Amino acid sequence: MDQLEKKNPSSSSSRVQMITAQEFTNQLERLNRELKKFWEKEDKVACMRIAIQCAKLLNDVASPIFYP
Repeated sequence: MDQLEKKNPSSSSSRVQMITAQEFTNQLERLNRELKKFWEKEDKVACMRIAIQCAKLLNDVASPIFYP
């Protein structure tokens, strides 16, 4: 337990990348366009990958007030 509590906060596994609300929105819009493109091609595997990326992106935000 002591080792877990003393874990170095500057380690690479705990890094957080900060983005603006506009960058966040642009990234989601880009993923939406890709999703539509792959859906029209009937590439369901690629669609699932994009859906997972979107879920991770939405989950990575620390504060719910961040959402545009």
